[in-house]
Amino acid sequence: MKLIYRPLLNIQLRHSYYASGFSENDFDVHPSLSTSRLFSQYGLILRKNETGFIIYAEVDPVTVGVAVEDISPVPEASLKNDLLGENLGFSFFLQAKNNYLSNITALPRYNPGRQIFYVNNLRDDQEPGLLHLGDSFTDQRVGDAIALVSGQTLTYQFETAVNSADLKLDDAFGNTLDIFSFQYTDPLQTTLEYRVDLSVTKSMPPGRYMLTHVDSTETPLIFYFEPQLLIQNPVAVIEIFSSTVDLTVDNSEQVVEDYRFLVDNNIQPVGNYVWQLQARATTWRYNVIKKYDSSPYSLINLDDISDFDKTIDGDRAIYVADDERFLSELPAAIALSHSGTKLRNLPSPQLTTALQSGSGEGSYISDMYVYV
Repeated sequence: MKLIYRPLLNIQLRHSYYASGFSENDFDVHPSLSTSRLFSQYGLILRKNETGFIIYAEVDPVTVGVAVEDISPVPEASLKNDLLGENLGFSFFLQAKNNYLSNITALPRYNPGRQIFYVNNLRDDQEPGLLHLGDSFTDQRVGDAIALVSGQTLTYQFETAVNSADLKLDDAFGNTLDIFSFQYTDPLQTTLEYRVDLSVTKSMPPGRYMLTHVDSTETPLIFYFEPQLLIQNPVAVIEIFSSTVDLTVDNSEQVVEDYRFLVDNNIQPVGNYVWQLQARATTWRYNVIKKYDSSPYSLINLDDISDFDKTIDGDRAIYVADDERFLSELPAAIALSHSGTKLRNLPSPQLTTALQSGSGEGSYISDMYVYV
């Protein structure tokens, strides 16, 4: 009997730096251990491609392209295994294989190995044919990194020393899983931190959680819990839900209709899921140096460049961009001329171009050296 598979969902990894628009060689994709088990149990297949990765599922051959009552548009097919139902949940870790990814990518500051960027499919952020993923809790395509907890203990840092405290543990959908309490018998004894033993909490699957100091105004500790993490220093985790009805406190559906890839066990023809990364913007700085003392070109006679400020500093002419420019794989059309004669096109910053800290918070300078 012939087995028929259809794409269950297609996840693209995009980056505005590249001419193709795709982050083809930046990441290795690793399903979490629980997702790998789900794949094995139900015969799901993950295939990586030049734009990201696709998940395939076996379907019932007689349902391919057949209309289903009360479901529009026509489903792609019905899953062969109806035990999957409405409660599919996948998680994928992205591990950087491009050592220069941080050079070109506009990411908030984070601590690799201790923090991770969180992404899900619970935001409504659409373009024609594209369903953008992001951090639904911050309503951004790329939110601030959160703590990564790969063990069974977690240390909560208090903003001021306390003698006692109650710490409430909630999952991503507002369900309270546990409350951790302590109080010192000596009223003068205080602490600035408390180590929480997560192993005592029942039914705590991998996922995003929040630890809150009850009756205080302290900022809650947001973290991603994966006690069986199989890789080192993941950059991001992508969580995909088919439905949240059985997860939310009020049984609400947080997966936007256009994002629902599975309805009543029928695969829906949704657009491509996309996680979009943006190129970093830096201040471009050209250091033009005479290659030989006998060079016929004088630094003072190098022409001005539009949108750049020129100064002479000893043995070099320095051109600094007036405004930050986005990095790109495509070269910019910037020419260096001497007394009205074009000498050469200036290079654009590349993957390996070192970044120098700028004067402003979070600003960077791309230094390039040119010899004439």
